[in-house]
Amino acid sequence: MEKIYNLAYKLHDDLQNSLEYQILKEKEKQMLNDKICANLLKQYQQMQEIYQKDRSQDNLKKLHQIKLSLDENKLVKEYQLSYKNYQILIGKITDIVFEDFKSELLIDKIIKAK
Repeated sequence: MEKIYNLAYKLHDDLQNSLEYQILKEKEKQMLNDKICANLLKQYQQMQEIYQKDRSQDNLKKLHQIKLSLDENKLVKEYQLSYKNYQILIGKITDIVFEDFKSELLIDKIIKAK
């Protein structure tokens, strides 16, 4: 069991050192260091908190407007792309790690369905 844990921690370290992760962290840093982007992120977070307390249509509209502004921001777009690329990497690794377990999982689903 210890060997498996060691391999998992190694994989964790390797993922943190991957190009995809490094780009993701750099894009995140750029967003937070950009005054306009950081302000939009702060506004969005504040509006989410307001909307949680008061789910009015007006607050929902404001939340959507801020989200649209965020989605149009160049740095946010770059971050979203790098996040997608990192998720693709994670998906490929997950497929490799669990490749031999897929049929067993399918059998489990069939058995549990009865």
